[in-house]
Amino acid sequence: MSQKSQDLTEGNLLFEVVSLKGEFTVLYTCMDAKGNTDSTVPKNKMAQVKRRRQQIVLQQEGKERDAVVQQEEQQRELNLRRLARRKKGLQERRLEELVLGREDELVEEMCTGTVDDVATQLESDSDSSDDDQEQTKASVEARVPVWRDEDDEADELVNVTKGYLQHYVQNKAEEALTKSKLQERLRDEFVKAVGGVPAWADAPARKKTRKEMKKKREKETIAGDSDESEDESDELVRRTGNHLAPSAALPRGVIAVKRCTDANRAQPAVGTLTTMRFHPTASVVMAAGMDENIRLFQVDGQANPLIQTVHLEQFPVVRARFYPDGSTLMATTVRSTSFYRYDMILGSVTRVRGIRGLQESYIRRFELSPDGKIMAVEGTSGYTHLVNLKTTELVGHVKVNGKITSSVFSLDGQTLYTTSDSGEVYIWDVGMRRCINRFSDDGSNDTTSIAVNDTYVACGSESGIVNVYEKDACLQTRIPKPLKILKGLVTSVSQLAFHPSGEMLATASSQKADALCLVHMRSLSTFSNFPAKEKLGLGRPRSLQFSPGGGYMGLATGHAKATLYRLKHYKNF
Repeated sequence: MSQKSQDLTEGNLLFEVVSLKGEFTVLYTCMDAKGNTDSTVPKNKMAQVKRRRQQIVLQQEGKERDAVVQQEEQQRELNLRRLARRKKGLQERRLEELVLGREDELVEEMCTGTVDDVATQLESDSDSSDDDQEQTKASVEARVPVWRDEDDEADELVNVTKGYLQHYVQNKAEEALTKSKLQERLRDEFVKAVGGVPAWADAPARKKTRKEMKKKREKETIAGDSDESEDESDELVRRTGNHLAPSAALPRGVIAVKRCTDANRAQPAVGTLTTMRFHPTASVVMAAGMDENIRLFQVDGQANPLIQTVHLEQFPVVRARFYPDGSTLMATTVRSTSFYRYDMILGSVTRVRGIRGLQESYIRRFELSPDGKIMAVEGTSGYTHLVNLKTTELVGHVKVNGKITSSVFSLDGQTLYTTSDSGEVYIWDVGMRRCINRFSDDGSNDTTSIAVNDTYVACGSESGIVNVYEKDACLQTRIPKPLKILKGLVTSVSQLAFHPSGEMLATASSQKADALCLVHMRSLSTFSNFPAKEKLGLGRPRSLQFSPGGGYMGLATGHAKATLYRLKHYKNF
């Protein structure tokens, strides 16, 4: 049973250390002067014997522990060397296959086989190489990580109240967003910035393998078009140049714009021009002003010939609008409850002397709903009156606190937005004639104008500031946070208009000459080259609108000119 023994003599004590299956046992005896052993140990030596026994046991345990640790280190180093050699060998083999094309096997076969066998094997190797690469790619994609960290999978909260992340907060209550939610908003912002999901991010083009290219060439050879098709397939790699198609989205920074001949050059207005509007279905523009005339011009960007002049006796036109279907034109004057209708199909002019039930001293500013059902007349004491457009009867009204400053319908005609001189915006359900929501325009004490499309709401103030909001936020909260605060104007904002594509916003002030800005909506930045500083002299913009297709922008100015701009990015009228 004893594997190892050691005799130690200290004084007259004899120690024998015996190792039995890893456990140490200390046997000790006492020798007399003659060398005889005694089975009893003196009491004064007992403590010394115990201490010595403990020291021996601890020394032996330390030696064995060090040996085990050293053995483990050696085994670990050996495993690491084996793993490195295996990884290096796999990478080298794959690299040689891809670069050299398995030439070693081919040379060996050439030494032992015939030429025909080698050619057959070469073709099979080419095909199998493609299959092996596809299998290798599939196996790599199917790999799962060896280590999974639960902290990485946890959906942490990100503080969005500071820095550039404030741009992605939709309401004031949001102080933190989860990583997944923030990633979703960043993705949406990217899609807005580039004008849609790029092809490389949505459906990447699948590269053809060499095997597929070989089959295609074989089919084309049978059809007798092998040479021509090969040239076409290799055209992309043989020729340098710009192979990318131009983006359909409006670029930021600089806009391609050209000032055309004034729309009313064939017959200029006498006095101030108050209204300029494009026909909703034809290439026709209307110019009306204080000279009691409404003129219609054909838009071609060069001559812009006059089509017709409608004279309204003693009726200076303050505002004029086309009906949504383009069949009728409506105009109001300075201080009168009467207004005119001009039927463009029949060529007849009708004067409507007031609206039944309307208790107002004049009808001046109004808006027509896009569905052609309702006319909103801005009245006094905060009232906006809703009039049936077909029967010209008052059907209801809505009221804001303070004085109403502007109004606009949503694109579907179901919602009406009104602003007040107290800096509040009211959103009304036209059918129910009730307030859906009311919110405060950020930093504004007097909101003077408003524009709405399917995505944004823009509010202009007396100080020249234009706040751009997300439309959904305006419908849900009382204090929405602006996506952007535009400071391009320094006087009261009188005109706001969204481009039909939603990619651009035009802002203007009638209190200062040349006070006009164009804003790129995806980046919420102004175009630096408009209006051109060397070609100023626009006068004070009093009416602003984009053509139905977005190809033109028109301005009515105090210089009696109907200024016309061609937006080259858009091809339609």
